[in-house]
Amino acid sequence: MESDLSKSAAQAATGEPGAAIAPPPRAVWVTGIVLAVVGAAAFAVQMANQSMAGGSHYPWGFYIALFYAAASAGAGLLMVAGIARWAGAIGARDMGVLYTVACALFVVASVLIVVDLGNPAAILLTYASANPASPVFFDAIVLPLCIAFAVAAALFAGKGEAAGRTFALAGVVAGLALLAVEAWLLTTCSGRDAWGVLLGAGPALIQAAALGIAIVVLCVPARRGWRALLAGAALVMTASLVFDVVLNQGEGTVLGAQFAAIAASPLFWAAAVMGLAAVVVLALPAASALVARAAAACAVAAVPLFKLAIFQATQSVVPLAELEAAGAAPFDAMELVVFAGAVGVGTLVYAAALRILAARSTAAANPAAAANAKEVQAS
Repeated sequence: MESDLSKSAAQAATGEPGAAIAPPPRAVWVTGIVLAVVGAAAFAVQMANQSMAGGSHYPWGFYIALFYAAASAGAGLLMVAGIARWAGAIGARDMGVLYTVACALFVVASVLIVVDLGNPAAILLTYASANPASPVFFDAIVLPLCIAFAVAAALFAGKGEAAGRTFALAGVVAGLALLAVEAWLLTTCSGRDAWGVLLGAGPALIQAAALGIAIVVLCVPARRGWRALLAGAALVMTASLVFDVVLNQGEGTVLGAQFAAIAASPLFWAAAVMGLAAVVVLALPAASALVARAAAACAVAAVPLFKLAIFQATQSVVPLAELEAAGAAPFDAMELVVFAGAVGVGTLVYAAALRILAARSTAAANPAAAANAKEVQAS
């Protein structure tokens, strides 16, 4: 009897089947709805003004940088969580929650692609062209498939250990496939520009891993091993970017000028400070769970700031003449509102998925609780 009750408590602590998932609070729904409505209105204003990206004067800027951040975060989460699930470091319940987060991130990335194109109907042209030589075409296929996979994995990965491990392995493959397509897209468009160097396949993998580990620390009760892993990933990510920028700036070439522009960007150094702050805080032995999550949030925020700085500073060196406006900022407040709307849509997707998981886990946990109660009464 005692062992059964102990087992039930252990399941609740580790996230194994038998522990119910808490539904999202009302504040999550309200926040998602408000952000989504305001963001949709801002995007409607952009379309009415026939502007691809509000006041942006550079073709690769705010939206596309944040798209890469959201897509790589979802891909990194699938890979990191999948490996951990395969190794038995994450339970089935927590994996369900992490899959819903990955799904929400992929939805945010999809919305950002649509708003970057400037018109929802434009996305249909990508499918109509069906060009196998285009990374954009593959991106339009792989990203929706990742959304579908995350939904299926969240619903069915807890059906047993074999199913959980199968979905975990498939998630690692899906994450790698998405990163490969995004790296292909980036390098095809960048040529020899700085973002191809700093955000290519290798750096993108490091950043995705750091994002994935940080999200696990944010969403799952963090053990010391996860904190140490995040500290190492954040250090490698931050140090590699800073060293590349500092050592390669000012070489008398366009690429050197781009590195110098990145080194002069306040966003880049703000991201570096946030990344290093996360490392320092996570290295503290006495850091509480709340402090660890704050450090993980800093690590998450550092990645899109790095990408924004790299994209925008690179474009400021050799912008397209027809899109350049003297003294214009690379993005304006309207783009921030539209991005907030994309986050709102992702928040609603997360809340809806979590509510479904909560209902399913409660139904699964109640019979176990009833059986334990009967055993207690019989004893």
